[in-house]
This record gives sequence, structure tokens and C-alpha cells, in this order.
Amino acid sequence: MNANVFFGRPVARDQVNSLRHSRGALVAKAFLHEDGGATMVEYAFMVMLIAIVCVATVSTIGSKLNTVYNTVANDF
Repeated sequence: MNANVFFGRPVARDQVNSLRHSRGALVAKAFLHEDGGATMVEYAFMVMLIAIVCVATVSTIGSKLNTVYNTVANDF
């Protein structure tokens, strides 16, 4: 490895030591900016919203059907 090159970029010789110490910071920064996991969170959020809509719909339809069945049963 060339001592005057840091991640493919030429640097001055006095900057080489300071850059070697900050390599961990650069790796941590790259890790924190990784957004691959965000897609899974977005899908989980969409599934949760769809489940809430389904439960609300079934609950509404169920109570209306219960009213209809009770009306038919009382008319006999």
C-alpha cells in the first residue's frame, strides 16, 4: 500500500498519520449511512397498515351483518 494514498486519493505526507487514525471513523460513518435495512422497515410498516385496515373492515362488516341477522331472526 502506498503511504501517500488514502482510499485511492493522494494526500500529503503529514496527513497520512491523521488519516490512519480516522479510518475507523470513516468506516463507522459509512455503516451509519447504510440504508439497506430501511427497506425492510418500510415493508413492515406497510404490512402493519394493511392489517389495521383489514381488521377495521372486518369489524365494520361483522357488526352490520350481525344487525342484519338479528333483524331477520326477529321477523320470524
